[in-house]
Amino acid sequence: MFQQKAEQSDKGSSVSEPKTKRLPRRLKKQLKKERPAGALSSTPNKVVKISHRWKARHIATSTKRIMKTPEEKVLASVAHKFSVFDKKAFERIKSSGDDPSLLALEITRGAFVKELVKYKGFDPAKLMEQAIVYARIERPVAVTPPAVVKPKKPRLTARQELQSAQSKAARVTPSTVTATPKKRPRKRTSRRVNHDPQVVQNALNALFDDNPELKATFCSASIAEAKQLLRTTRGIERLAASLREQLASPTRVYNYLDTAARVLIPKYQDEELKAEQEARENAETRRQVRKVTSIKTAQDREIERQKLERKREDNRRYEERRRAS
Repeated sequence: MFQQKAEQSDKGSSVSEPKTKRLPRRLKKQLKKERPAGALSSTPNKVVKISHRWKARHIATSTKRIMKTPEEKVLASVAHKFSVFDKKAFERIKSSGDDPSLLALEITRGAFVKELVKYKGFDPAKLMEQAIVYARIERPVAVTPPAVVKPKKPRLTARQELQSAQSKAARVTPSTVTATPKKRPRKRTSRRVNHDPQVVQNALNALFDDNPELKATFCSASIAEAKQLLRTTRGIERLAASLREQLASPTRVYNYLDTAARVLIPKYQDEELKAEQEARENAETRRQVRKVTSIKTAQDREIERQKLERKREDNRRYEERRRAS
């Protein structure tokens, strides 16, 4: 019985391979031994079933692709690009009476086909043919209408101006009055002016004027040294103690002293430089004056000596003439 089923399965295997799956397990193993892996199968090529989706894709690709119909603006764009690409060829196809399809095929074999391919969904040859037909049609030149000149308004006379002013004044004012909120005055905040730095600066300036030696010491010192001197000099310590009673912020007296020293010391140094410069200029002026005076004195002495010599010479000649007579 099993042998008959095996023979039937061998016969059926030539028709359909999947029927071997229905055999018992022992016969399946036996068939695998008889047909090892890599051996040629006696069954014909399998028939692959085409799914519904594959059928639709196959049918869609096998049918002829439907091209779009170009609009007038697309044809105008193609004609313009070809006129820029080859002006002489464009004038030739525009004026000649050759078949547009043959001319389009000739153009599509050239380099201009790269521009035609950019128009997706159009056949390049058909698109070029219709562009040639579009270029051969003569169109009237659009004429822009002349600009409309608005008439000038006539100038009003004095009487008309008076009447218009009276009519504007006689217009009825609206009955509803809109309430405007009253603006409150801006709140003024009293700003307290701090006079402490100026008070301290004036007091320190007066101290330096009364004590030139202390002033010279501070002028010859640096900023750091001057800051240290402000806290170690007895006269300035007494000044700070007296200023604490006058200031609004007594705890900041030494800060004000530092600021005053930074302002006054450069001022004193500039004044000292100016004084030295003036002294040098005055000394130079005095030297020039002395030099001129000495030169003038020497010249006057020389003139007096020459006068005396001439006088002596005249006296000698007079004596000689008197003796000779």
